[in-house]
Amino acid sequence: MSEHANELNLSRCVPHRHYDGVQSRVLRHNYRRSAGRRVGGQYFLTAYLVYDEAALAARLAALEPWQKAAFALACAQRMMPIYLKYCVLTGEGDATFVQSAIAALWRAVGERALPPDEPQRLIDRAKELVPPGEAVGRVIWHYYAANAVAALIYAIECQQRDLVQDAVWAALQPYDVVTNYVERRDRLNYNFEDDKLSLEHDPVVQAELQRQETDLMVLVSNEGRRAKIKRLREAAERFPVLDPEDPG
Repeated sequence: MSEHANELNLSRCVPHRHYDGVQSRVLRHNYRRSAGRRVGGQYFLTAYLVYDEAALAARLAALEPWQKAAFALACAQRMMPIYLKYCVLTGEGDATFVQSAIAALWRAVGERALPPDEPQRLIDRAKELVPPGEAVGRVIWHYYAANAVAALIYAIECQQRDLVQDAVWAALQPYDVVTNYVERRDRLNYNFEDDKLSLEHDPVVQAELQRQETDLMVLVSNEGRRAKIKRLREAAERFPVLDPEDPG
């Protein structure tokens, strides 16, 4: 765990919400194949993307530093609409800083490197914007804002150093938001096997996993660096992790 994750608890972002074995689930990015499975009176197809940290880390480890940074940044970009909604609804946060930081990171990953001291300055300011734990537990927008700021911090760290875990934790933040959204919407509990299966198959969860899978496929395609970054940025801006008008 990075020093920032230890200090801010950013790997889970919200201390009160704990899933058994969560650290072992990040994007397997291959498909389970079988005819299907019946659970609790519901029939589930079992060809679906799942959360598998070790598999994601292995795929990211094979990428160049800029590719890891672009992947993490796309995750952070998809979180921005819900962070901006949080700023509007609560009067808290710093929408101007977050938007300018994201823009600067896209320029940096596109070969216009940040000044040497700039990543740490951005991290320090972003850390100040993480909502306090007690607020996160009471208001869903504080919860989502905490994940959004965490994703931003990990994206900045990917510009500062070449650590696979930073990109993995950036990917965890949108996944955490969509699973929380589905839990709230359907009154599910990830620690119950039937509910876990319902969560993993839900279209909202699958959509985010598919977005991350698509980003990884773009990054290893035969396109040039600029074309890859353009595709990731445009997709991340077009398809946010959640509709900010529907917090669940």
